[in-house]
Amino acid sequence: MSDEGILPQLLGQQRLFHEDVELTRCSRALHDSAPHNDVWRKMVVDWCYTVVDHIQVDREVVYVAISILDRFLAHQASSTCPSKRSYLSDRKSYESAVMTSLLITLKLQGITSLCVQDFVKMSRNSVSSSDIVAAGKDIVQSLSWNKEIPTASSFAHAYVEMLPSSVSNETKQSLFEYCVYSIELSVRDQFFSKYLPSLLAWMVFENAMDTVEISRDICQEIKSNISEMTGHEFNSSLCQQLKNMVDQTIEVQENDRNEERVAVIPTDDEEDNCAEVQSSQRSRNILHSRPMPISTSVNVVSMEHLDQMNKDPTRSITTNKRHADDTCEVKSTMSRSKRMRVF
Repeated sequence: MSDEGILPQLLGQQRLFHEDVELTRCSRALHDSAPHNDVWRKMVVDWCYTVVDHIQVDREVVYVAISILDRFLAHQASSTCPSKRSYLSDRKSYESAVMTSLLITLKLQGITSLCVQDFVKMSRNSVSSSDIVAAGKDIVQSLSWNKEIPTASSFAHAYVEMLPSSVSNETKQSLFEYCVYSIELSVRDQFFSKYLPSLLAWMVFENAMDTVEISRDICQEIKSNISEMTGHEFNSSLCQQLKNMVDQTIEVQENDRNEERVAVIPTDDEEDNCAEVQSSQRSRNILHSRPMPISTSVNVVSMEHLDQMNKDPTRSITTNKRHADDTCEVKSTMSRSKRMRVF
């Protein structure tokens, strides 16, 4: 597919995704309330990044998993008939929802390196396989699953590829790395989840262009083209907030670069002094196409599959030869890693 065709397709997916009635209601709930505990959200996002890094899959998976989690919690906050489980306030239920959102996303990608029992081990048995399966049923029943989830990184890739050939591949690489780094950090803050991925990606792309040497004419042309194609107006406030977020994170990382922090949600007594893990920047090659948004089909994660997972937590609901050879080693390593626990 040509670069010119990628952005319109992403915009079409985004429009269909956000036109969904259920999604609209959840989006309003996200605007009107804060279903996440701020400390918990940062911790679980960092934990998710740790898990996907460990099994060596694309970090874009975390964006989708947290999107599922956000919409589910918003549904619980706005629903007149919420689940009997207290996902918004109970640690165990919240942890189950986090793990299940990530597990569902991995399964949708055909990644079978982890199964229900692996997540149980990571929780040090504070969460059972039946807790995860129950949360899975609640999530599947609460949300729509017939729309693809467009990600901000996909839009950022499309924007970078709109640059003319006069811009070197090294510059494009640097731009895309900055964009991905900013987007990964933004996932930790619920405030940014209310913005469309196309707009969020544009603002981090604008910040990225300030970090490299690109002519003003090229910058203005790209800005005009993106605005015309997306229908967005430049949001200077959002752009500045994203820049401040990155600058503050880099400053903290530089001050604490010799200090390793562990992503564990503390007890109630320790919560005010919690340690946070800053998401690390990973080099990505933009010369190859980014994965397209994950298709979230209810046929992939069906109630039958969830029941099967409950009966046999070690069973994978899909197969993927690319990860099969490493499964045993990954499981063995992760079961010994205390850092992998969410709470």
